[in-house]
Amino acid sequence: MLKQINDLDSQIQALITDEKIFDAEIESAIEYSQKISMWYSKLSAQIKSYRNTTEENLKFHQTLLTQETLNRSVENINEFESSNSNVRANHNIKLPKLSIEKYYGDPCVWLEFWNQFQNSIDKNESLSM
Repeated sequence: MLKQINDLDSQIQALITDEKIFDAEIESAIEYSQKISMWYSKLSAQIKSYRNTTEENLKFHQTLLTQETLNRSVENINEFESSNSNVRANHNIKLPKLSIEKYYGDPCVWLEFWNQFQNSIDKNESLSM
C-alpha cells in the first residue's frame, strides 16, 4: 500500500507545475504518513493490551476451575469419610492404611495427586460397600 501511495505521489509531482502546490502536496503526504504511523502505534498498543487482558482472564479462570475441582474433591473425600465412618461403626475390621501424598495447592502437581486419589480411593472397588 505504501508503494502505491509513493507511485501516486510521483505521478502527481509530474503533473504539478506550481512549486507552492507541490510543497503543499508534499506536506499533505507527510501529514498523512504521520497519521498512519500514529494510528498504527495506537492499534498495536490496543492489541497488546487486549492480549495481556486475555491472558490474565485465562489465568483467573484456570484458578477458579482448579479451586472448584479442589472443592469437589474435598466434598468427595468428606462423603467417603462419612460413609467410611458408618462402616467402621458397624464392623470392627482392621483395614490396611491407605497413604497418598498431600496436595498443597500447586497446580503443577494437581493431576498427579488427582490420579493417585482416584486410583487409591475414588475408583477402588474394594473400599465400597
